[in-house]
Amino acid sequence: MADELFYADLHLPSQPNSERQLHSADHFNAFEGSCRHKAALWIGWAGNIILLVTVIVLGSTKCKLCPMGWVPQRGKCYWFSKEKNKWTVARDHCSSKEAQMLMIQDLEEKEVTRTIIQGTSRFWTGLHFSASRKQWIWVDDSLFDQTLFSLPLRADGTQCGAFKDDQIRLELCSDEFKWICEKEAVLI
Repeated sequence: MADELFYADLHLPSQPNSERQLHSADHFNAFEGSCRHKAALWIGWAGNIILLVTVIVLGSTKCKLCPMGWVPQRGKCYWFSKEKNKWTVARDHCSSKEAQMLMIQDLEEKEVTRTIIQGTSRFWTGLHFSASRKQWIWVDDSLFDQTLFSLPLRADGTQCGAFKDDQIRLELCSDEFKWICEKEAVLI
């Protein structure tokens, strides 16, 4: 039994007809796949173009950020102290924050500062009288613009400027007030 052979008659369709059916089905599937492939390519290219436009638009938009606890205004960041201290301590504190004391350089900044502090109390600014130069200067050594505020042309080296109610008030640098630090916002 182990060495017995079995034979069977198989009736297969003729070769030319089955090949024709197979090729036409492949041709139909290949055509359908080709259309799907083209549609997928077009959708992919459209997505890439949309993505490119989005990157260009977002790349041209500039965001300016301030550190936590700082107030953003006009591309600058402002920090307001809660405690009071002498002008020199305030200057050094701003410097430790990689900033400088408030320097009111134009009418718009004057208005922004007035709006933010709204007459609460006096705040030290970066303005002081340089006895050696005999003029009012800011902490960055730039000259004070007399058209923004009216101050006496002469003073002594112990006077510094505090801001309140839309004015710079002359105070002894040894007096204690709150202060404002400012620095440029970080561009991203």
